[in-house]
Amino acid sequence: MANDLILKVEKDHTISMDCGGIRETYSLKEAPDASSTLVVTEKKNILHKMDLDTVLKNLDNSVDLLNVAYHAVYGFDVQTQIWDLQKTLMDLNDKGINVIDDFARQSSAVIHDLIGFFDWLTKGAEKVAIKKLERFSVIAGTMSRQAEQLAKDYQKMAGDTSETLKNTIDENNRQYAHQDQIQKEMADFQSEQEAADIAQQEIKKRLTRLQTEYEKLSKAELDAEKHQRTMDIMGAVFSFLGSAASVAADVAGKSGSTESSTEDKEKLDTAQKEANAAKDRLESLKKEKEELVKALETADNDEKRESIRSDIRAKDIEITEAEKQVNKKSSALKSISAALHGVSSQIAEQSQKESSVQENRSKRLTEINAELIRLEEEQTKQLANLAKYTNRLKTMVIEKNSVEAAVRSLIVAVSCLKNVVVAVMDIALFWTSMEKCCKALATSDLKDTIQDLQEIDKEERIEFYYTDSVMIPLLTYMVQWAAVKSISTDFINGAENTRFRLNETITKADKAEMSREQHWDLASKTAGNVANNLNRQVAESNKKISTLKG
Repeated sequence: MANDLILKVEKDHTISMDCGGIRETYSLKEAPDASSTLVVTEKKNILHKMDLDTVLKNLDNSVDLLNVAYHAVYGFDVQTQIWDLQKTLMDLNDKGINVIDDFARQSSAVIHDLIGFFDWLTKGAEKVAIKKLERFSVIAGTMSRQAEQLAKDYQKMAGDTSETLKNTIDENNRQYAHQDQIQKEMADFQSEQEAADIAQQEIKKRLTRLQTEYEKLSKAELDAEKHQRTMDIMGAVFSFLGSAASVAADVAGKSGSTESSTEDKEKLDTAQKEANAAKDRLESLKKEKEELVKALETADNDEKRESIRSDIRAKDIEITEAEKQVNKKSSALKSISAALHGVSSQIAEQSQKESSVQENRSKRLTEINAELIRLEEEQTKQLANLAKYTNRLKTMVIEKNSVEAAVRSLIVAVSCLKNVVVAVMDIALFWTSMEKCCKALATSDLKDTIQDLQEIDKEERIEFYYTDSVMIPLLTYMVQWAAVKSISTDFINGAENTRFRLNETITKADKAEMSREQHWDLASKTAGNVANNLNRQVAESNKKISTLKG
């Protein structure tokens, strides 16, 4: 009770109270009102200056804080620990509701019995009264143990929350390290990408130069082939004309020469056909190769490109063989033409020189073609590298953004869990206070006082029961039970609300369509609302304190 509080038994057996100018009257024949000064003061004594409304709000805040933390650590190993805390809070809150509901019922029953208790005393039925006090003591003892166990359970939850907080901080540190590693890898990949891009540009330049040279040589080769045909025809014509002149000169005495001339003409025709056939085949092979080169440029995957390159290499071998055949047949044709007439010897010699030039040109074309294929392969490789670097960088940017979001979310979780520890410790302190209050009720000295009075006469005892020494302690005892009942009733309403919100929060926490990043984003948004509520509650508490001080 307060130091300035004065209690006095009046002549009508009521008890008057004077506390700082506030005057109230109490009777042992009715329960004290929950709003009376004595009950309100006793509630403060039980709660050790804790504001029950604040305690209940902190319990309610724990629901929101754990929900934010759950979304904030979504996808991390610590998520299961947050769920365990939510489940523990749900179980303890339900257990607390059952216990506090029992407190309210037991308190009501005790208060009801205490109203008739004074009548038992004043009628001399002390044995009945003592038995009731003993039963009250047992009830209070049971309530004390229940409150003590809940206090321990909440203290354990506070410890588990602290451990989860530590694990969350460790996870946050790992994410910071991961973030640094990603940034380093991104820098390395960007350097490799730049190097690959430079190499790609150089390959493009070389390809352009070689393709230009290839086109010039190809055109020169086509012109040379046309010129070669003209030279071959001229050689054949001159050879034929020479043979005809020889026939006309020697016709009189050389009848066998006609048969020889006919035979040489047939050889010339055959050689000409074979040379033309070889050149036609060479031209056909080159066209086939051009088609393959075009197909290589449009190929859309590595397997097709490798198959086409293999075909091109095989075609190059055929072309080389065909060129040898062309040279061989051309040489044979030139030899026959030269043998038929000496006038064709100069043409044959010129043709041979041009054939040598053409052969060198063909060799260079083959070299260029091989180099083009090699560069195409290198370009494909570099393009693959560029694609790899680009895709990896895209992945790393996404991963970097994800890690940054994770870090921000984990920071939110750490902040929430710190507040949960404080809130849970408040609830544990509440139950510790209730445990001490019930223990005091269980060890009341009223029983000893009544037993000691049994030594004197009944009339004297009854007269003594109407004094301050009995009535005021009995009123105080009744007020204590009334305070327990009032606190229990207030607590039940807040705990029921917490139970409803906790169940609703848990059932809505996991949605199949939500990604991990969306959970983190929800945590950040919800954290802002929770922070606003906490700030508002702090402001209200400060206002209450200022009012009390004033």
